[in-house]
Amino acid sequence: MRIESPSVTVLMSVYNNEDYVAEAVESILTQTYCDFEFLIVNDASNDRTVEILQSYDDDRIRLIHNRNNMGLTASLNIGLLESSGKYIARIDADDIATVNRLEEQILYLEANPGIGVLGAWFRIIPDDIVGKHPCVHEDIYAKLFFSNALCHSTVVLRKSVLDNYHISYNELFTKSQDYELWSRMIELTDIANMPKVLVYYRTHKGQISMTSLTDQINFSSVIRTRLFNNLISLDEGSFINLLNKLSEEGKHIENHECRFLLKLYSELSESRLKNKRIGAVSFRNRLRRTIFLNLRNKAFNINWTLFFEILTSKLFRGLPRDKKIKICKRCTSLLFQHLIGKRVFNFRLVQ
Repeated sequence: MRIESPSVTVLMSVYNNEDYVAEAVESILTQTYCDFEFLIVNDASNDRTVEILQSYDDDRIRLIHNRNNMGLTASLNIGLLESSGKYIARIDADDIATVNRLEEQILYLEANPGIGVLGAWFRIIPDDIVGKHPCVHEDIYAKLFFSNALCHSTVVLRKSVLDNYHISYNELFTKSQDYELWSRMIELTDIANMPKVLVYYRTHKGQISMTSLTDQINFSSVIRTRLFNNLISLDEGSFINLLNKLSEEGKHIENHECRFLLKLYSELSESRLKNKRIGAVSFRNRLRRTIFLNLRNKAFNINWTLFFEILTSKLFRGLPRDKKIKICKRCTSLLFQHLIGKRVFNFRLVQ
């Protein structure tokens, strides 16, 4: 019998996923928590997906069919409008929920009414690697400036927050739509991740993040630029271009771009971060790591001025002594090469 007013709407959008959708569906139907409806938006699949979905005789399943392929973002918004639960739990059609996922997350949300978005850790299959995002709001906020900080398939949303702020997925973002949503919701409600593996996250050649990597990078750069712009005034076009370079191995970083990153680290004061409930230590560590990891192996037209600016920067002063020594040794080596006539060197900074 269908539940009239379920506590939870489990929301899935599916398009041509005949290989994996059965596992995803069954992982929800066998949950220890039973007070839910399972809303599945079929985005005009033309393989055996619909046949598989219609084979389940379970009143909790509510199947919606798009007449035309609308894409994931639009399909999820249809699901949000149709959902009737107090909470909305996401699951992708190629992932698998642990049997106690809903029970664990609903108990947590009931005990913490201030949290509007709740994710969890996840196990990547078939690689068998545990994905761990930060667990508390301040550290999640800090990570969002550099990358996504929640696994979409693990997330449960408090519907009242969506309704109160008239929030839905931004349909301009055909990729990274979840990252974009979190970047707005982080200002409106507390966000947390449970330090437990509650979803098996599948990686395969057909998934969106594998087939549209360039689009993913471009959309993510727009999101990060918007977040940074809330902290410091930026030339958006130039910053997006720099973020794209930092996302691609081997891209040449200009000297003025290196100087900009050093200046960015210096100007973002701890008080400004704390006023916005951004974890200052976590943010600075991530920014420093991003700078050093992405600047190593990049080609620079080395000059004395840039060396001096790096070695006297606030970022450098905040490094542990052993890291400072390694960087000084590397700089000395490069300066020596510069003196004997080489103009372009591979400037390898250490993390």
